[in-house]
Amino acid sequence: LAPRHLACGAMPRNQAVAALKETLIQRFGSDFKDVIESEVEGRLEGRSKLERQDLDAIERVVTATRRERRGGKPLGKGLTRSQPDLQAVSQPARRLVGSSSSPALDSVDRRTAPQTAPQIPPPKSKKVRRPAPYAVSILDEDAMSDRSRVEVKPKYFVPLPPKLKPMDHWDLIVAYDTNKYRKEYETYVKAGKHEQQSKVKHILDEQMKECHKLFEASERKRRQERQDMLDQIKENQRLSQAEQAQRDALRDKAKAINEASLESLRRRRKADEDRRQREQDTMLKWMRDENQRQQEQRKADAEEYARKCKQAQDEMNEAIAEAARKKKARQDEDKAFAMAGEKAADDAEARNRAAVQARLDQIDRNCEIIGAEIAGRDAKLEAELQAKIQRVQEEADRAAKEDAERRKADRDAKVRSMLDSLDMQMKQRDEDVRQEKEDSIKQAMIFKREYEEGLANDRAKEERARQAREDMDKELVAIMRRNARIHPRDFGAELTQQQELAYNRGIYEQMAEDNFMMPLTSHFLNQASHSGKLDPHPSVGRYQGEIHPLEEIQQDM
Repeated sequence: LAPRHLACGAMPRNQAVAALKETLIQRFGSDFKDVIESEVEGRLEGRSKLERQDLDAIERVVTATRRERRGGKPLGKGLTRSQPDLQAVSQPARRLVGSSSSPALDSVDRRTAPQTAPQIPPPKSKKVRRPAPYAVSILDEDAMSDRSRVEVKPKYFVPLPPKLKPMDHWDLIVAYDTNKYRKEYETYVKAGKHEQQSKVKHILDEQMKECHKLFEASERKRRQERQDMLDQIKENQRLSQAEQAQRDALRDKAKAINEASLESLRRRRKADEDRRQREQDTMLKWMRDENQRQQEQRKADAEEYARKCKQAQDEMNEAIAEAARKKKARQDEDKAFAMAGEKAADDAEARNRAAVQARLDQIDRNCEIIGAEIAGRDAKLEAELQAKIQRVQEEADRAAKEDAERRKADRDAKVRSMLDSLDMQMKQRDEDVRQEKEDSIKQAMIFKREYEEGLANDRAKEERARQAREDMDKELVAIMRRNARIHPRDFGAELTQQQELAYNRGIYEQMAEDNFMMPLTSHFLNQASHSGKLDPHPSVGRYQGEIHPLEEIQQDM
């Protein structure tokens, strides 16, 4: 509600109080402005804000003041619209006497009510007050008073249900039965009791004779059934004995076969055990022989190994002695060879020293002759080397310059390519922005069209729902009108009336023959027609083929 929301808002106090007063004045009218202002100021005195209970109390005071000014009774003290007046409920006699307006009713109430009504004290525990209903709080006018001047203008009219139950087909049958009974009773009274008793006695005698015949026939049938049962028991005993003898023979035969099979199994098991024993003995003997052979083999191998070790040791000692002898002979030979080599080296060194001195002398002589030629040759080689170095340096500078120019050309080409690609990207971005803007406009138009279509569909859906509700209301009102014309005791009888009339068609035909209440009888007789299935299984065709003789034999059950 607006007042409750204003009390909880975040606006300043003065604005909230002014908004609360304005809302209450708009709701209850300017005639109650003084009451609203006094109540609000009184509730806010010494407080910072209003609670929910305060707002409910202000609404109750203003509503009670409006009811008093309009001539109605004031509401109970301390109650909201959704809470009952417990004190008024706890004192029904006093309230009834006080609220009666006619003298006769006052006198009746005074006679029936006690002279001194006990005063029931109000409950001490304070109950939690519920807030006023939302539908009541938003109304401009108070609809709780008898003087609310509410004018009801119904859209559909429904007739009142009938007060008397109309006569149906069952009531007609009961009336016909009562009429027949009265006629028969009058005939019985006129004809006399003796004749009627004689007639009844004759009927009873005939019935007794018929009962005796039926009893004798049933007795004969029972004796025949007993004899048939005894014969059947003897036959069953004979068949049971034959079957038992056959089962005994089969059991003896099976027993003999089982014994033969067991004997064969025992012999087979004995042969298997003997074969396993023989295999075990053979295996044990082989294992003992193999063990002895292995021991002898290990002993012979040990002796052969010892012999080979001794022979190898002897051969090794002989080889060692031979090697020592050969080593001593080789050392003597090497010593003699070394001495001969040392002597030859000394002789060669003397000869070499003389040859070296001769070569040195020759070199001195040659240097004096070819020194000038070597100096010229060295100067020429130096000049050629400097020229070659100059050419190599110039070639390197030219190559470096060409490489720098090539690098600069490559960089300039890359920069131009980058600038061209950036220009293309900027143009593409502008094109994309323009295209996106056009697509956004188209999409907005599509959204607007879909929104309008959705609104149209919603309006059509609401219209269909409203039309469906109107059709449903018409159908329900038609059903209400149709049901309102039916007496409560006849409600639902029309569902099975057709079948009931068809089942009792013979009774209505008899009523027509007796000319009993022809208007109703003819009306119901015209409706008593059976229109159901004539064949219990209409979907299954009748069998037209040949029937086997065995299927025509009746079984003796």
